[in-house]
Amino acid sequence: MVLPDSDDIEKIKQKLRTYDKSDLYFNEPHFTKRFMERCEDRGVVIGNLLNPEKLAYFDQHVGKYGDWVHDLYFDVGNRMTLILPVIFDEGGKKCLYIITYILRPRPWQGMVKKNLNGG
Repeated sequence: MVLPDSDDIEKIKQKLRTYDKSDLYFNEPHFTKRFMERCEDRGVVIGNLLNPEKLAYFDQHVGKYGDWVHDLYFDVGNRMTLILPVIFDEGGKKCLYIITYILRPRPWQGMVKKNLNGG
């Protein structure tokens, strides 16, 4: 597993800053269903994407339809991580397609630190 370095994370943050609210598209109805199950505020998702200061980590992989999916990990609160799998510029047009919404406790940080330290 190759972990992104801080320059890679900064590039993703810069790319996210080029989008505005009208460029965001959600995988409906899946996104809203997952979102409503957790009774969360959609503004948190939009705010983190458009102002990505809390982006801590990302991973990328080829999705099931051949698009590059970026899993964006945001620190929210003291103990939670917001994970947003997204596709940049789907179909060649400027947009940010948000696939789903995942809110998890933050134990993944230990895994990343362990891998960074060669363990």
